[in-house]
Order: sequence, then C-alpha cells, then structure tokens
Amino acid sequence: MIVAGAICAALCTPLAQQALAPALADLHARAVRAERTARFFEAWDRAPSADRRRVEDALRELPVSGEGLDARPALESLALATRLFDAPSLDAVRDDTLVRFADSIDLRVVPGVVSVRSSDDEAGMALRVDVSRLYATAWKERVELALVWVDPEHDGGGATTARVEPFGASDFARGFSMYVRAPRGSFDALVLAPEVVVDGRTVRGAPVHVLGVSEFGSRFESLATSPAALEAELTRKLLAREPLSRLERMLCVERLGMRFAGLDGPREWAVELDGGATQQAADGARLPGELLRAPREGGALSAGLWVVTTPSGEAPGQLFTGPSGRDWRTVAARLGVDVFALERAEVDGARLARVVAELRDRFDAPRVVLIARGDSVAGVHFASARERVDVDGIVLVSSVAGPGPVLPDVPTLLVGANADAAAPARANVVRARGAATLAFTAERGAAEAIGAWFAAAFASADAASSRD
Repeated sequence: MIVAGAICAALCTPLAQQALAPALADLHARAVRAERTARFFEAWDRAPSADRRRVEDALRELPVSGEGLDARPALESLALATRLFDAPSLDAVRDDTLVRFADSIDLRVVPGVVSVRSSDDEAGMALRVDVSRLYATAWKERVELALVWVDPEHDGGGATTARVEPFGASDFARGFSMYVRAPRGSFDALVLAPEVVVDGRTVRGAPVHVLGVSEFGSRFESLATSPAALEAELTRKLLAREPLSRLERMLCVERLGMRFAGLDGPREWAVELDGGATQQAADGARLPGELLRAPREGGALSAGLWVVTTPSGEAPGQLFTGPSGRDWRTVAARLGVDVFALERAEVDGARLARVVAELRDRFDAPRVVLIARGDSVAGVHFASARERVDVDGIVLVSSVAGPGPVLPDVPTLLVGANADAAAPARANVVRARGAATLAFTAERGAAEAIGAWFAAAFASADAASSRD
C-alpha cells in the first residue's frame, strides 16, 4: 500500500498516513474492479453465444461482492469467469492454483505518468512498481516474478521483460517494490503485466496501463500556481472522502500511481492540461459523480440528462470504462444527451431527490431520465418512498420483475435477465429483450437498449415541441 507521505510534507506523521490509507485503498479497489470488469467484457465480446451462456452459468455458482439482489461478482470470480472463456470447464480453472495466483497480483506504477523519451542516448524513465495481491489464494510456493512491457493493442502478444526476481508467496501478502525503466519511444500508453514462472511454466496476470505524455510535468506545474496548496486541498478531500477534481486526480496519478475508473487517455489529458482542468479545479462545489457531456455544435441544446446510479463497490467512472463505456459514449453523442454517473452514497435516503433536482437545474435539462443499475435499484426504491424524485423517465438495469409502486408513474424501461417474465402491468413500462440471463451481463447491451427506448419514448414529445 502506498502511503500518503508522497503527497505533501504535512502528511509525514504516521498518524496522518494511517488516516489517509483507507481512502486511497478504496479508490484503488474501485479502479481495479473497473479494469477487471472491462477485461471480462472484452473477452465476452470475442466469445460465441454458447461460451457466454457457459460463463453465465458459472457466475451463478461463484461468490459475489456484497449482499442482496444483483450483487456484482467478487474480484476473484471475475478473474475465474474471464479465464473460463478459454478453458474447458469451471473446475479446470478452479483447480489451476498458479493461474489463480497470477490473477490475484496487482501492480501500481509510480509515477503513473511516464515522460516520453525517444532519444536513443536517453535511458527510459525510472519507475517504481508496487506489487501486492488483491485476495488470498491457495498458492504457497516460491515463484519468479517477471514484469514485462507488452503491446498496448495486444496484451497477449510479444513482450519485453523489464525485470525478473524470485519471491515467496508470503511476500505478496505483505507487498513489495520492484524497479524498472520505461521503454524508449513515442507512445500514448504503456502496458505492464506480471508473469509468474514456476518449473518452466509462465502465466501472465492482468496488465495495468501507464500513461505516456511528453513533458507532462512542466505542463502540469504550469496549471498549479501553488502546488503546495493544491496538494493540501487534495489531502483534505481524500481524508473527508470528498469527490476529486480532474486536476486533483491527475496529481494522484502522477505522484502516487493511482488509477481511476473512466479516466480519459493522454489525448484528452492534453486538452485538460491546456485549460480544461483549471476550470474544474476552480469549481467550488463539484457534484458527486462523473459527467459525460455530449458533443454539440452551433449552440445546439441538450436532448436530455441521464442520471445513472452506481452499484455498490463501483466507481461512477466505471460506467465509461471498457467496451460498455464506449457504448455509453457513442449513444450519448448520437442522441445529444448528457450522462451523469452518480456516487452510490447519493442514492440513500432523501439525497437522491435533491441531487436529481440540482442536476436538472444546473444543466437546464429538458428531460431527466433516472437509470438505476444493479443493487442500487433497491436504494432508488427506498429513496423514492421517502421523497418523490422528479424525473421524466426511469430505466431499471436489474433482474427485478418491474418497478415498485413508490416509483414515479413515468415511461419506464426494464433491462435485465427477465426476458421471459410476464408483461408489465403498467402500459408505460416496456421490457428490453436480450440474450443475457444475468443482470450483470445484461449491462453489456444496456446503453444501446436505453438509447433506442429513449428515442422512441420521447420522439412524439419532441415532434410536438417543434411544431409549437
């Protein structure tokens, strides 16, 4: 675990470092879940329908993270399910303790932004790699751990070994650091993967991405007129578990090697470093979540705002990560809607109604659709029972049979695993038909299904408005 001492001198005391550690651990855990989920759905997209059904059957047997309806698979369950796409059976994956051990390994590269050095006479940037395990496994033997740079476009392809060292299984429980140099060359991103080697057998674990940006440090410092003040504010927010601005997250990536779900790549970072991040850093009251603004030209108005609630254990930015994230971005751009992924904590109690009302006013949205995902569906029902939520449409991405009576009587879409369920009782409730048999896997096609429903459900209202 990287302690907070790297952030600012004010955190040099053990007490301060101990206080900050849980916040950093929570942020990192949610980023890892987003990465592993994206990796699962990349394999899902490549697989034929028969393999997808086989993996869904396995997920029903595997442990989940949390309790209640539509709880997400545990991290190890995600790893097992991802491996199952290329294995004959779940038992074969379960019995391979070396594979399970490799999948438990997590890397954190510090700094998390690599300064690109293309000159042949310059050594690659020196990096520290903090190695730990995400969960315990049955593996007890010593291994050789290799850190390898792999092709960002094909992580299963050729690799360049950066370092190899022997370690005992217990070392991974305590965590340790290794030191490597970044490869020379021009790149937007690097991918570093762990490989464990035992008796001539090599198993590659999950890779992590490292940003490569030319002269990142100088551009970053030019934005921060008072780096010490920025670091102090970042520290305060981390301790208070408050949302971070884009600029503050950049600082966490650069200084601590943190990763964030949904964080844009280096091309988008360059735009932020040229001024976008300054505006967000100056925004005194950042809303609790992640905003995707639809690109609009010529002063065109937004077609609406989608407020998407986040399941337990996920970061709001996970919505915009991986294959599903690409779908959300594509659909939002096509329809001209803004998408706001809401922190899970904001779903509880009476806060949901207040946050939705604030979002409607702030973005002057002509219509607001509330999209509840996974186990946050129950929270939306409880919140609606306490205080009416003012929305124009509702989507439930869940295995629930239908909306409860406490939800507003507005056009509603059901996306989930109940394709064979009876027709909803309310005339304004429709069910999206899909091949997925789990609410978790139904997430993969949710964005497209919601986009089609939104266009159809509100087309008549738009036509009437244009005639007026």
